[in-house]
Amino acid sequence: MISLEKGRLGVSMGMYAGALWALGLLGPLAEIADPDLDEEGTTDDPRPVAGAPRKRLR
Repeated sequence: MISLEKGRLGVSMGMYAGALWALGLLGPLAEIADPDLDEEGTTDDPRPVAGAPRKRLR
């Protein structure tokens, strides 16, 4: 916790999330990580969708 308070670079995102949760401020972080709210990221994603049929190479 002291490393988080001092702003040290080695603090993980999990530490920040834990601190936000303890303060009751985790809600906005959950919205940032929600892929359903990422319109731009989902439309330009070149990766195949799980379960989608693959194109066959001949």
